[in-house]
Amino acid sequence: MEKEERLAMKKNTIGGLGKIGILLLFVLIIAGCFSRSKPAYTIDRYMFEYTPPAIGGLIALAESIKVELFFVNQSFNTRSMVYKPHPFKFMTYNYSQWRVNPADMVTDYLLRDLRNTNIFQAVFSHHDIEKTRFIIEGQIEDFLETADKNDVNAILSVNITLLDTYRKEINKRIVFQKQYKFQEKIREHAPEEFAKGMSINMSRLSEQLVKDFHKAIMAATDLASSGQPGIKPDTTTR
Repeated sequence: MEKEERLAMKKNTIGGLGKIGILLLFVLIIAGCFSRSKPAYTIDRYMFEYTPPAIGGLIALAESIKVELFFVNQSFNTRSMVYKPHPFKFMTYNYSQWRVNPADMVTDYLLRDLRNTNIFQAVFSHHDIEKTRFIIEGQIEDFLETADKNDVNAILSVNITLLDTYRKEINKRIVFQKQYKFQEKIREHAPEEFAKGMSINMSRLSEQLVKDFHKAIMAATDLASSGQPGIKPDTTTR
């Protein structure tokens, strides 16, 4: 009887040690799995960065304008930074994004640049309830980086429409509709270079639009033919 009890105790001891061994093996496997997991990564986010263009020689106008929120083609309706390495092939940077959607970014920076010129009585955004005679609408058609055998370029293409709401006939409210395309050669395929190139493109777009809006509104309000001097620029910081 004593012999049987000793055998039973021995079996129980061996069984317990086996269970402990299996448990330790399981813990080591789990620990190994976690130690081999990928490290956490961060997403870098980019915005335009440039000084508002300084445009001289334009008289101030007694007209206010409103900038509606631009539309963007679905291919670029994303915060992902799109590039085109080959014909028919579009890709995005894995760990870099735009801070906001291109439609918001282009609209916001154009609004900032127009206000900075001080040549309009007021410049309103689509958030404002004020009604203005002149309204700016836009659609972003290209917002990407492209590459070929020789060059890497940042490309911004926008279709702009200037409307005069004082014209009674709707089909005659379009003062002008025009496509603007800017292409900046960048040093290499990299998100920082892409952001720099697009900032240069946006600066050029803003400068050209200010000149074109001023000229068109001058003509629409007959200031050019009447010789009216307009009003003095409001230098108050907005």
